[in-house]
Amino acid sequence: MELHRVDQHAGRKDIATVTLRADRPLPANTSIATGLSTGGHEWRPSRSETIDMCGRHATRVTGILLAAGIDGVDLYHEFLSSDYIAGEMLYPIRMSVETTAADRDMYQPDIDTFVNGLQIVPKPPTS
Repeated sequence: MELHRVDQHAGRKDIATVTLRADRPLPANTSIATGLSTGGHEWRPSRSETIDMCGRHATRVTGILLAAGIDGVDLYHEFLSSDYIAGEMLYPIRMSVETTAADRDMYQPDIDTFVNGLQIVPKPPTS
């Protein structure tokens, strides 16, 4: 799932994108390595922490990819990852946020709403 917020200001467009992925389930005893792909751009981390997500541990990492956007602008990225275990299966949950570094403060309340408000609600079995 991908969400976009677009704002028009004096001839320019500001965009923030939130992407949520739930990868295919794996056996619960699987170990998953999560890494950050920088696409060859310099990464300047600003925060890395373990947070609570639906009673489970998740990793939240934020920072700037230098000169990674169109026209060489710096991009703000935020990543949230958790491995949700249900029964015998592990569900990798990943959320990412991207906007220009210059627009981060404008979109931060929306970003916090998505990241802090993410809930995993198991679907009851159908009968």
